[in-house]
Amino acid sequence: MADALSRRGPDDKGYWFDLDAGVGLAHRRLSIIDLTSAGHQPMVSANGRFVMVLNGEAYNFQSLRERLKHEAHDLYASLRGHSDTEVLLAAIQNWGLECALRDVNGMFALALWDRKSRTLHLARDRVGIKPLYYGWHRGWFCFASELKALESCSFFKPEIDRRAVQLLMQTNHIPAPRTIYQGIQKLRPGTILTVNGSSASATETVFWSLESVTRKARSDLFEGSENEIVEQFESVLESAVARRMIADVELGALLSGGIDSSLIVAVMSRLSRKPVQTFCIGFDEKQQDERIYARQVSQSLGTHHHELVVTPTMALECVPDLSVVYDEPFADPSQIPTLMVSRLARKHVTVALSGDGGDEMCAGYNRYAEAQRLFHLIHKLPRFVNRMMTSTGLKRGLSGLDPILARTLLPLLSIEKGARYPRLSSMMARVGELAKRKLFVDFYALFMSNVGESENWILDDGFDKQWLEPSVDAKSPIESMMLIDTQTYLPDVILTKVDRASMSVGLEVRVPLLDHQLIEFFWRLPLELKIRNGKTKWILRHLLKSLLPLPITERPKQGFAVPIGDWIRGPLRAWADDLLSEQSLSLHNFIDAQNIRLKWHQHQKGTHNWQYLLWNVLMFQSWHKAKR
Repeated sequence: MADALSRRGPDDKGYWFDLDAGVGLAHRRLSIIDLTSAGHQPMVSANGRFVMVLNGEAYNFQSLRERLKHEAHDLYASLRGHSDTEVLLAAIQNWGLECALRDVNGMFALALWDRKSRTLHLARDRVGIKPLYYGWHRGWFCFASELKALESCSFFKPEIDRRAVQLLMQTNHIPAPRTIYQGIQKLRPGTILTVNGSSASATETVFWSLESVTRKARSDLFEGSENEIVEQFESVLESAVARRMIADVELGALLSGGIDSSLIVAVMSRLSRKPVQTFCIGFDEKQQDERIYARQVSQSLGTHHHELVVTPTMALECVPDLSVVYDEPFADPSQIPTLMVSRLARKHVTVALSGDGGDEMCAGYNRYAEAQRLFHLIHKLPRFVNRMMTSTGLKRGLSGLDPILARTLLPLLSIEKGARYPRLSSMMARVGELAKRKLFVDFYALFMSNVGESENWILDDGFDKQWLEPSVDAKSPIESMMLIDTQTYLPDVILTKVDRASMSVGLEVRVPLLDHQLIEFFWRLPLELKIRNGKTKWILRHLLKSLLPLPITERPKQGFAVPIGDWIRGPLRAWADDLLSEQSLSLHNFIDAQNIRLKWHQHQKGTHNWQYLLWNVLMFQSWHKAKR
């Protein structure tokens, strides 16, 4: 199991066994802080009671160490090195696991064996930056940072979860807690799972939740002028970045040239004594190439900049690695450039900071602005227009909609009208209802799904919105969408994509904008400081203007567009043809082969653009072929 994770931890490995209890722990180390043997894991506590393996970092380990010095001097005196793992283990011994984790500022997945109570504790950081899989299988309780470690066990022979495949096809990923395998789950962020070694029972404890943060924030919104709030934001952000710049190895940043990554690099440059190393990639296709913006930021801040152009040939060479890197089917096309930029950065540094999290925290996705426009428009429409959309529109699609109204609504929403209009009509039917939650969940599904409800190409299909339900009512549809994104899309897509890609080459990526103190700060902000006049991330743009004298803050959000549609018509066509052949599609009973073959032919002819739908299928097919 440890060898299967060697890329995550290429610098050291260790094992520890409690034979009487039937417990074994293994660890692969990527040495970041305290490169000596004092940081070796598994690590045993000073009193011998606890044994721990940890993936990640406790960024505030130095302040925790100072607290131990004053509150538990004997325990402090027993510390042998200066690794964050040793400090965290001492904190657990002194204050208990839950209390210690509440005080930790960091990203982590850990396993802690309590030799006295014969219990195993698994824990995952607040927002799910680091992964942790677990489950009972054939009498064994097993867990690991990645599924490939579980797959290496001789007893591990799981069944594919059909519902997981359906969710993959609908959304491009498998939402937590599900995995591709029945009986194996992802531990939810901010959660401790305790397994009793004697009774084989398990309980969950939430040590941090976004729900609690948002509830508290509602009664504690910021007061004062905008300038005062921006100044406070700058201070909290600078502290978050500074904590993540602590390392005993070379450090850099991933720079796309967008608002979030540019802001992180600007703060890093202010704090660093030497030029920050920055890394960017682009494409031959000019409409998808943002290297020019990253280059402008680099020149303005004086960074040591590295860039790479990803060609279709390079993408083709990368594609076979995706099923190995991501373990289970994962179909966000930006997984390719993320893997490529990780490989580029790892040639020069061991740690890189990124701007991930800004979209979820500060209403950065275009769909937030589109939702704002849509909800304003819906509530202004006369009742007869609503009835027209929900009756004739729902039955006949776009042809049943008044041409003037169609020209008004659909360009406004930037919706692919053929596949998604039926669901827009069903949303309109809810305008007069009090079920606001259902309305915004429908809207979220409208933009997050790759298929319309009229599509029936996944066997036993039915669009599942249960995983989209937020656990807290928010003040507005926009905040509700941000809650859903932070609880689902952020850990299950964005952070998964970055963690697997970076750790596959032994690169640690740190995420300052997801510092929990910053998250709590963001949720105290009035919504108008996040999205204003249809422009997203207002407070980030406002601060960046003072740090970077470039017109970058006025650029609309573009996203990391990958020309996947052109690639599977061109250089990736032979690879895709093989996976989408009747023979390949008939090897299992998960997908309607006839329907997919039709869409594949339509895409090749250029009459339809099914790039994202087909990429979902291709990623499943590629994974399934690798596992056969």
